[in-house]
Amino acid sequence: HELLPPAGGTGLEDAIVCAAPLHNINCPHGVVLMGRGGRLHISSVRAPPRAASATRYDVAWPMTKMGLRATGHYVCHLPLAKAIVVAISVAELLPDTAPQPKNPNAPNAKADNVAVAALEGAPRYQERYELRLLDETTWATLDTYPLGEQEWVTALQLMTLQREMPNPNAPNPATLPAHLRNLPMSAERIRKPTPLLVVGTAVVLGEDSNCTGRLLLLDIDSVLEGGAGKGGGEAGEGEGEGDADEGSMRMVRRFRVAVDHEERGPILSVAQMQGKLQVGVGAKLVTFIYREDALVTFAFYIAGFGVSALATLRNYVFAGDVHQGAQLLTWKEDKQSLVLVSRHLRTTSAFACDFLLHEGTLHLVLAEAGPAGSRPTLRLLNYSRQAEESRRGTILLPRASFHVGAPITRLQRVAVGGAGAGGTGAGGARRQAVLWAAADGSIGFVVPLGETAFRRLGFLATKMVGGLRHDGALHPRAWRALGTSATSARELKNMLDGGLIGRFLELGADEQRRLAMQIGSTPAKVAEALTELARGLP
Repeated sequence: HELLPPAGGTGLEDAIVCAAPLHNINCPHGVVLMGRGGRLHISSVRAPPRAASATRYDVAWPMTKMGLRATGHYVCHLPLAKAIVVAISVAELLPDTAPQPKNPNAPNAKADNVAVAALEGAPRYQERYELRLLDETTWATLDTYPLGEQEWVTALQLMTLQREMPNPNAPNPATLPAHLRNLPMSAERIRKPTPLLVVGTAVVLGEDSNCTGRLLLLDIDSVLEGGAGKGGGEAGEGEGEGDADEGSMRMVRRFRVAVDHEERGPILSVAQMQGKLQVGVGAKLVTFIYREDALVTFAFYIAGFGVSALATLRNYVFAGDVHQGAQLLTWKEDKQSLVLVSRHLRTTSAFACDFLLHEGTLHLVLAEAGPAGSRPTLRLLNYSRQAEESRRGTILLPRASFHVGAPITRLQRVAVGGAGAGGTGAGGARRQAVLWAAADGSIGFVVPLGETAFRRLGFLATKMVGGLRHDGALHPRAWRALGTSATSARELKNMLDGGLIGRFLELGADEQRRLAMQIGSTPAKVAEALTELARGLP
């Protein structure tokens, strides 16, 4: 249920007019692309890793799969180490419940004389979690890190933390004058940005024991090891697999535990804020700093029932609760604490959250599921001190609601191309979008629109709802409004259905002309708006 954005694409700025396959010894499995400006581009398709199956191109996105023989939970790309970390779990049979072989020579006893304790029960299984380190090119397994018994991986993210170290050039307080010894010395410590893999776990031992957790800060080290077997192969292939020359030494990548920190509550979510580590530990939001070789508690905030999702932007923290909606917090450097700015009043279960910037306006994207009977909803919130209904900014205002159909498990803000040069929007600002993934395997985007494009496409969606035939006679807007508990009709209209308006490009010329005339436009303008909307998306 974790999302790893694809790194593919042609990287072309102009639109592709036509394409043709090209396959020879110099460019195997290539393609010739003609851009709108008359430029000819030749690209080649990357061969799939040896451990993976052949890449499928008959789907919406090219897909390459590899069997893990386990259940995957999280995945993270490490660009500096050129590796991929996957959190998996394998069902193991408990030894005390394994079926025992029967003794054929034992006498048959009556059923009423057999003790209940001696009856064979159904075998029981438990999930055993571990981290696997894969090479990003060959997908070969480089190293594994097993977790403890009944320890579940609940968070996995790559972060750059500010590591505080003693400054060797700092003055010795004993050599300073008496009136300067008690003053705070900012030069006593230095901060070094350190990229680390942050892993959060939860240990569930039953109802009679408190749930605990661990924070692991892992690094990837290259160590010199010897191997046995035949050498050769691609880079990264066989690291730890034992295919090096006998007696030879080679550099292999391995996990290294930088910090192993235990907590009294489960680690539900992690995030990075200005070099500090924000962690959702049960109902608390704890701020850690990475000092030398340990994590030091810097501040904490009682957030609610359970901090299930976290997102940060500069000194702002957007926290989603498993039962009490969402809260917007800010970090006060002078007070060294988190301060509540605004909250969402609805009682919902937050699955994921993130920020979205558009033309200088800060939007908050929340994936939630409301009380019993509600459906998974993608909700857009706004923070505004000028609106009367916000009570001077203490309440987050719902601006849009959209029924997705499946629980969203991941939100990630990405930069996409736009109307300006180099993918920039109005004022030269980089255009952003939120990429989401749901539990049923679906992937989608939340892309902000300008006022002109939103009005044109909004009118088009209204005409397409009543002017086209729909599968099963289902109403598209009624489906997207199902279970959202929207407070106004405008809240349902502020987010357009891309699947609905995207059908415009599949219609015939006469049907496109009829719909475009109804909104006072032309098919060319509508097609250009749809093309500009999708430009820059992976």
